[in-house]
Amino acid sequence: MTPAAPRFRLDPRVPPARAVRRLSLELLDHALTHARRGDARGIHEARRACKRLRALLRLMRSGRSKAYRTENRRLRDAARALSPQRDADVLRATARSVGLGLAVGTSPSGGSRAPAARAVQLLQAQRRAVGRWPSDALSRAALEAAVVEGYRRARRAGRQARRRPRADLLHEWRKQVKHHCHQCEAVATLWPHLLQRARALDDLGEILGRHHDVEVLALALQRQPHRFGAPEAVLPAARRLRREQEHLAARALRAGAKLFRDDPRDGFGREARR
Repeated sequence: MTPAAPRFRLDPRVPPARAVRRLSLELLDHALTHARRGDARGIHEARRACKRLRALLRLMRSGRSKAYRTENRRLRDAARALSPQRDADVLRATARSVGLGLAVGTSPSGGSRAPAARAVQLLQAQRRAVGRWPSDALSRAALEAAVVEGYRRARRAGRQARRRPRADLLHEWRKQVKHHCHQCEAVATLWPHLLQRARALDDLGEILGRHHDVEVLALALQRQPHRFGAPEAVLPAARRLRREQEHLAARALRAGAKLFRDDPRDGFGREARR
């Protein structure tokens, strides 16, 4: 039996930097265990851990700009190494869930274990780097400032998506929303009211993630229609996917308007100090 994911909360009994380091090491062990499995469940768990690790890494960003860039790139590349199989699974699942009745063929690049091996190599390197993090490099005030900065980045990306609701800008917004969500979740032991916010952000992230999955399927229909059965089925399916995207974008923008209505220097900054 594979171990369950560690509880994604900072330990309030220890200094913030030590708590972030401890949780990061636990997540890295979890990611390594599942990446080595190489099956669909293992890849999902490893990618999920990488996203949370990048959110924690942002909490330690201040004063470590060069190390941050190196470590963030390493975690990004580990997740990307696991993406091809995940993308093929998403194509099939999205086609089924939208009810298109398309026969999604398998990806021609599927079945190789090399991507999982590359991810394991990167995660092992990151574990060594985290083990060298200083235990006193993050004060309570710096932790608060990092969480507020996460809010600011997500709010800015949302404003850009609202002005131009293109798929790439909505996807970038989703990434910032997920970072902010994971940070709120992690620090909820220090600021308990942020747990409710993390749940609302998770809901928004799911809507935006669904939008991205539909975009991936729509692009695959356009670029590789032969993978999806008879040509006469492809055009109606593409139209239906675009309508689904418009609906999802509208839902996300409505939810985001509520979650990010406060200036980070005002409402959210005060909330983080409660």
